[in-house]
Amino acid sequence: MSDPANVPEAIVLALQAGREVNHNFELNFRAYHRQVAGYFERQGIGHEQSRDLTQEVFLVVLGNASTLRDPASFRSWLFGIARNKMLHYLQSRKRVNLVPEDKESDRPEERLADPSPGALEQTLDRERRTKLHEALEELP
Repeated sequence: MSDPANVPEAIVLALQAGREVNHNFELNFRAYHRQVAGYFERQGIGHEQSRDLTQEVFLVVLGNASTLRDPASFRSWLFGIARNKMLHYLQSRKRVNLVPEDKESDRPEERLADPSPGALEQTLDRERRTKLHEALEELP
């Protein structure tokens, strides 16, 4: 792809229709993965986490391409997904309400949120990454 800013609409339509999914997914991935990872890095997310989030974005693309109403708006849709992933990532790292560490509270809303992902989130992340790796390995 010489111009990654404009993936031909026919490629998006073929991806939506399930035609040559691996090939069309690869074209979209090659055209946009650097831009998506760069978007995350510009938001202050580290390189490795940016790569992981980029993979998650493309898993969503692969699983939801058929829901895109206007293939001409693929780029906007893609970066909307990236924005949502970034916001979710940042929210998962925030603390609910800051309270002094030496103050014990029995009220759940005043406790610090655990920034580590829960068991369900970890399992879903592993499944997403496995599916993405499988899709990427099928690419020529």
